[in-house]
Amino acid sequence: MRIMNILVVHEVNWFKKVVYEFHDFAENLSLLGYRVICVDFEEGWERESFFDLGHLGIRVYQNVSRASKNSTVELRRPGLIKLPLLDRLTSILTHYFAIKKIIRSESIDAILLYSVPTNGIPVVLLGRRNKIPVIFRSIDKLHRLRHKVFRWPVFFSEKIVYPRVDRILALTPKLADYVCQLGAEREKVTLLLPGINRE
Repeated sequence: MRIMNILVVHEVNWFKKVVYEFHDFAENLSLLGYRVICVDFEEGWERESFFDLGHLGIRVYQNVSRASKNSTVELRRPGLIKLPLLDRLTSILTHYFAIKKIIRSESIDAILLYSVPTNGIPVVLLGRRNKIPVIFRSIDKLHRLRHKVFRWPVFFSEKIVYPRVDRILALTPKLADYVCQLGAEREKVTLLLPGINRE
């Protein structure tokens, strides 16, 4: 039997972000025997020198783990221009092409999406084009996490993404209601409460 290949997409820094569900979910899937590839965004980047303006290639990190020992998550970090504002704007393109390449080369079976502003719309388009189900994990009202200037664009992106994904896994009943208010079909929304690890 073929191992299922799952692509997990977020727009936070895998290594610098505090360990939370994004890490747990991906790493536990790998421990269950799935092949998990994650795409992140190098949030909080630092320039190594005046001339360090970033990179356009995909950087690959094997067997990364933050939450669980022995996980086999493969992290792929798309290109990044290290200039304020341009980092996010150009990442829409670099992430699109990186995700497209991963889908083509790795026989992805499902996409677990955590992000909207940088990756949401491109992932929905790529998922539909390649007949790959996209599952969105709703853990926040995403437009509320951004500076006031970016709230409206993120809000409108949420309104585009939520009705077009194949399934939404909401963290709380209120988030389930929220994604439905923004256009998600109620029958496509499932409540998935946070797990508890007693170890």
